[in-house]
Amino acid sequence: SNNADIATVKEAGGLVTAKKVGTAVITATTYNGKTATCTVTVKNAPDKISIEPTEITIGVGEVFYLSNSLPEDTASFNIKYSSRNTSIATVTSLGGVITGKSAGTVTVNAISHNGKTSKCTVTVKNAPDTITLNETALTLKVGETFDLESTLPENTASYSIRYTSRNSNVAT
Repeated sequence: SNNADIATVKEAGGLVTAKKVGTAVITATTYNGKTATCTVTVKNAPDKISIEPTEITIGVGEVFYLSNSLPEDTASFNIKYSSRNTSIATVTSLGGVITGKSAGTVTVNAISHNGKTSKCTVTVKNAPDTITLNETALTLKVGETFDLESTLPENTASYSIRYTSRNSNVAT
């Protein structure tokens, strides 16, 4: 480390430890003098963490990507996620990717390296076997718009419903 007051590194293995706010450059060197560097910026630990969204409903088999936010000028490299019931929904430990497994409700937690936590309530419903629209045929004038609305069967869910056009030159 070019500044051990900011960050230290174990000579064998490269484990970096943040010491105080600032920037340090860590250098790895081979036996024959080849080098690589990593600039390490150390920020204050967060005093809170927020998961977004805090509530979500998805279908069985559907995947959703959580996001998190920290207060400005803070950092936590390892934010770990966990599900309180993996038979309802799983979540990747790093990254926060939720997958609906079976109908039910579960809490997904995020925890920062310094123990700050946040949660998201995940409701998983059965995957829909049909979808209907509020209109099955439309006649529109050039430049006119219409808001199609979709409906799923009761007790089913799909967070992401995508609409496409067979001919985007005519209608989008």
